[in-house]
Amino acid sequence: MKRYLLISLVVLFFGIYWYANSLTEYYTRNMPSVPQVRENRTVPIEGFYNKTVYVTLAEKRKHDAAYYAWAGIAFVYVALSIQFAKSGIGIIRPK
Repeated sequence: MKRYLLISLVVLFFGIYWYANSLTEYYTRNMPSVPQVRENRTVPIEGFYNKTVYVTLAEKRKHDAAYYAWAGIAFVYVALSIQFAKSGIGIIRPK
């Protein structure tokens, strides 16, 4: 059971990583590079290619939440891996 939990966390980690990077890529390509007060896109974020784009506060929160979730999953995976290693259970079973 613990092995499947770790494998599920790895799959979730890469899924959230893909989502966060896809969202950043979308913002980099589709959001304005100058503030647009009329559309309320005045919050700057750093996109790919060293480009600053402007989004709404809700879009920034969505972007930040994706990266915080990604980091949180990584932390949980490492913590559980250490805990399971102490008890002799891991993803790879020794022969």
